[in-house]
Amino acid sequence: MSWSRFKFYCNEVGRLLDKGEEVIPAFEKAKKSVLSEEFGEELEVTKIQESIFTSMKKNGYSKSQVRNALRTYDALDISGLAENPNKVRRVGIYIGFLSLMYFIFSGIYLVYVIPGLESMFDSMGVPPPENFTRFVDNWALMLVFVMFLLLLALLVSKKLRDMFEFKNGVENTFIFRFLLPKKMQIKYKKVRSLICLPLSVCRRVEDGVNDKLVEHYCSEDYRPEEVANSLAIIINENMRNLIFLAELFIQRIYVIIAVLIIYTIYEFLSSAYAPLFVMGEVI
Repeated sequence: MSWSRFKFYCNEVGRLLDKGEEVIPAFEKAKKSVLSEEFGEELEVTKIQESIFTSMKKNGYSKSQVRNALRTYDALDISGLAENPNKVRRVGIYIGFLSLMYFIFSGIYLVYVIPGLESMFDSMGVPPPENFTRFVDNWALMLVFVMFLLLLALLVSKKLRDMFEFKNGVENTFIFRFLLPKKMQIKYKKVRSLICLPLSVCRRVEDGVNDKLVEHYCSEDYRPEEVANSLAIIINENMRNLIFLAELFIQRIYVIIAVLIIYTIYEFLSSAYAPLFVMGEVI
């Protein structure tokens, strides 16, 4: 809903500027408007929407430049930016559930089952089977490894959610730079730069990423509404590509976790049933 609030502020501040209000007082009045609460939660300082407004107020934009940027954003169809892939929303719940189940069952097995089987082998004077011994000797290492991978998957899923909320500084984090696919990094930076493009167009300065677009819009004297119409198509197309890359990456995470869970289940079952076969032979 933050994009709805963003659009409201663009419309309201633009209206106040047209009535002769100055930039900073206009933003202050818009945020105090009784209508603002009807457009979702307040903008967070950690997200791109508030950063856009901060740039308008503090980076030397003239009143006319702010007005043109706001008109562009007000006319911009940003519905695609509000899309958050279903798999991105579900991946944290999915991994958390698997982690909980894994630790519950492994805890029960390690605390109650293994000690009982060990005492049974001692009383029978029979050496435990190799599978059982291997699991007992390596269970701590396996537990740490599984915990590490599941925690890493949770952190990656959180970073993906931060990406689609366009939080500031995401691209500078370790997970983004070293764990996410390069194509996804490039596409995210592209979408983020496109969102900020009206700021460059209104000042007629290149942004270092979309210089050709800025030059085209400025040389052809596009009106704010015309910039918004074409820019919306470009943003939504790039956003669809970003969502596709994110869902493809999440599918890979699912596969890795599935293989990990299948392997641990095999180890559990192998170590659990091996003693039964040994006891059957003894009896």
